[in-house]
Formats: sequence, C-alpha cells, structure tokens
Amino acid sequence: MNRLYRLLVLEFRKMYTKNFVLVAFLFTLLLIVFNADSLSNEVETAPRDEYWISELETENLNIDIYISENPDLDDDVITDLIEKKEINLYRIEHNLQPNKDKSIIGLLKYNNLIYMLVVIATLVVSTRIITDEFKNDSLKLIATSPYTRKEILTCKLLVVGITPILFILSILLFSILIGGYFFSFSNLNSMRVDMIGDVLVVESNIVYIIKQWLQQSYSLIAISTLAVFLGILFKNALISILTSVLTYLFGTYLTVFLSRYDWIKYSLFPHVNYYLYNYDNVDLPEITTRFSYTIISVYFLVFLLFSYSTFERKEL
Repeated sequence: MNRLYRLLVLEFRKMYTKNFVLVAFLFTLLLIVFNADSLSNEVETAPRDEYWISELETENLNIDIYISENPDLDDDVITDLIEKKEINLYRIEHNLQPNKDKSIIGLLKYNNLIYMLVVIATLVVSTRIITDEFKNDSLKLIATSPYTRKEILTCKLLVVGITPILFILSILLFSILIGGYFFSFSNLNSMRVDMIGDVLVVESNIVYIIKQWLQQSYSLIAISTLAVFLGILFKNALISILTSVLTYLFGTYLTVFLSRYDWIKYSLFPHVNYYLYNYDNVDLPEITTRFSYTIISVYFLVFLLFSYSTFERKEL
C-alpha cells in the first residue's frame, strides 16, 4: 500500500507541475474576478432588502389577477404561476428573503459557464497523463520499477478522477472569497425554495449548486476514462482530446437531434450534460437520474476494461 501511495504522489506531482494545469487555475481565478466585476455592474432584479415582503405580496396579487383575467391560460402556465405563488408565501411565512443577484450565490450561478473549464481541463489531464509519458518514454522507465502496469494505470486513473473535484473546490473557494470581497458574505447562507412535483423543497443555495456540479462531474468519469483509453490506444493527445471534448460538447445536441429514437437514451450522449438538452419544447426519451447514473456506470466500466486490457498489451 505504501508503494502505491508513493506512486500516486509521484503522478500528482508530475501532473500538477505542468504549465497547463497552473495556467488553468490562474485563468479560472481571473475569470471569476471578471465575472464578479461584470455582475456588480448589472441591474439587481431581486426584491429590495427593506421591501422584499411587500414586493412578494404584490407579485402574488398580480398572479391572482392575471389568472382571473385570463381563463384560457394553458394548464402548465397556471401550474407554474401557482407554484411561484406558493414559494412566495412560504418565503414570507418563514422569513426567507430571496437571494440577491449581486451576492456570492449569484456569482456561483453566474460562474456556471466556468464549469466548462473543469470539463476541458479534466479531459486534457486525462489525455496528457498518458500521452505525454508515451511521448517522452518515461513509461519505459516506470515499467522497470517494481510497479505492475495495472498499478501504474490505476494511479493515473485516480489522478484523473480527483482532478475535477480539485477544480470544483478551487472554483467554489475562489468564488466565495472574491464574491465576499465584491458583495459581502451576508448572503452566503441564503436558502433556495422550489417546487419539485407537489413537494416544496428547501435547501441551502450553496449546497444545491455544489450538488449540481457534482452531478455533472459524475458524467465526467466516463468521458475521462474514454480520454484515457484513447490516449493509450493512439498515443496521440490531439485525437484523444478532440474526441472526448467533442463528445461532451456536442453529444447533447446530437441527443436533441435524435430524440425521436428511443435507443438514444442508451447511448452515452444524453447523460454527459444535463443542462443543455433540458428544454420544454423538446420531446426526449424519458430519462431519470438513476437511469443516467446506471448508463454512465456501464460505459465507465466498459472504457475501464478496455483501458486496462489495452495498456497491458501496449508496447511501451
């Protein structure tokens, strides 16, 4: 176990001293600062601090008037309006002020696009952790050590799996510190109130955002393992990176295009990015979270099996 730990530490040192990783962390920090500055210059849409209760009461009154004056409203529209009214009532009754746009939570939501950096950085790490060592022949040196090929690949895969977690934690930490500097830390413990089905759900905004990111990161497991497998197979970083990144970026759009076919839900494409294909006007095959996790796990195991079997036979 100690020797595997030493090998794992070695793999982390090799990867996280590469210029690309350091530049990715620095670029993420600068992008969060830029987003915070942009957000500070936008118009605040949340109710004002001293009037938020009266503004929610007014909104509820306007909802009642709108429904009564429009009897031909679609059922889905009426349902959405009633849910909005119930959420407002709950906030008033429990003194839960809506979160402000210009806040740490607002910045975290504003930073959702930064998650794409996590995806790209993870896939690049997944590829280069293999292809760089084929390129500079360092795998031949490692192979002469007492480590088996299976142990070497296992440590590399652990680095690949931990990478998105480290990037997410860095985005979270940078966003909290920078958001606190721009907007204060007062709204950090704000609560999210939402209707899921007929159930009113109340949870911390920051917990909800972290759960979203972690849910997205789960799909990265399969894509990252695919990147590792392609890196082993072709020993070419460009092919591996392009294939894995394009699978992530355009797989969802392919799902929307092929949504009329039921078999598409068994492919990896619908499960790599939950947000892009979640449109009300697109009729997709019914996909539950459990089903997505199952499909992702199956593809992960398949790519993992191919990675180990190919790496064991590959000429170093």
